[in-house]
Amino acid sequence: MLTLEPVTKENFERIIALELDAQQRGFVQSNLYSIAQSYVRPEFHPTAICLNGEPVGFLLWCIDPEEDQYWVYRLMIDRAHQRRGYGTAALRLLVEQLRQDPSRGVLYISAFPENTAALAAYAGLGFVPDGRKIAGEVVLKYIYRGEKI
Repeated sequence: MLTLEPVTKENFERIIALELDAQQRGFVQSNLYSIAQSYVRPEFHPTAICLNGEPVGFLLWCIDPEEDQYWVYRLMIDRAHQRRGYGTAALRLLVEQLRQDPSRGVLYISAFPENTAALAAYAGLGFVPDGRKIAGEVVLKYIYRGEKI
């Protein structure tokens, strides 16, 4: 069973050991960097994507202080666990969790245009481009209030 779990001292080493395929490494900051970033950005939520309790991926999300909406800043699945639907399942779990906050209803995510696999996966979930590019990445949004992802 796939779950989203907080990063803790018990799972920290396993999470920072997760790796992307070599061709994906330029698309996502390391998990170690993301966890360190969450230390100085308290709005960030570093989250382990776990399969039966074992980390298989990492998710960093927050309420963006400028937009006051939810953002996924990082999403990665370990190279040994890719192409099994864990990334899309993790986004579905996150949206179900975010639905508990009735004051918001949009989730943003971004990806480099060259990261065609990620963009296709996000589009398959219902994310659509919002017309912006930030730091070279295409911004997509998913309006989830009242909808199933």
